[in-house]
Amino acid sequence: TDTAGNTSDAGKNAATIEVDSTAPTAALTAPTDGQGEVGISGNLVLTFSKDVTGQGSGNIQIHRVSDNSVLATLNASDAQISGTGASTQASIAYSGLNAGTAYYVTIGEGAFEDKAGNSYAGVSATGTAGWDFTTADPSLGMNPVATDNRVNLTENNATLTLTGQIGATQNPNILAAYQSTDFTITLTSG
Repeated sequence: TDTAGNTSDAGKNAATIEVDSTAPTAALTAPTDGQGEVGISGNLVLTFSKDVTGQGSGNIQIHRVSDNSVLATLNASDAQISGTGASTQASIAYSGLNAGTAYYVTIGEGAFEDKAGNSYAGVSATGTAGWDFTTADPSLGMNPVATDNRVNLTENNATLTLTGQIGATQNPNILAAYQSTDFTITLTSG
């Protein structure tokens, strides 16, 4: 009410505007930190605290632990985003890694952003202090038949034991029809 006795409704209907200034955080879901036996191709998966997009400015890089070299640079805009709120996941495909090798992942600040434009801080820790994993080593080993690890005529009828895994990275269903007894290895001279 003013000095003349007039009343006003100004201020009674004032709008409240909430500003989102909280940056998204993320859990490193797959592969898990320190995981072994990871595929040489697959998906990196992060679970965010809120809705995000991969339209930010940073990249995702996969480095070899032994020499810190960059083996892959992935664009966050290629990530498949699913879920909402605290179950928002970003999955980005990678390929071309070497078997039996330790890697770590860095994510540039701003690679992911929320709807208000707040940037994900990223992952900058390197080596095993960061988001690291080791790819599976698919090599096959052979029990020693002789001290030279070679089969000669005398040992030709000996039983050899092979250990390891047989995999089909592109189509895992291709091996579903086979059992381990379906494979025969024939040693020939040459």
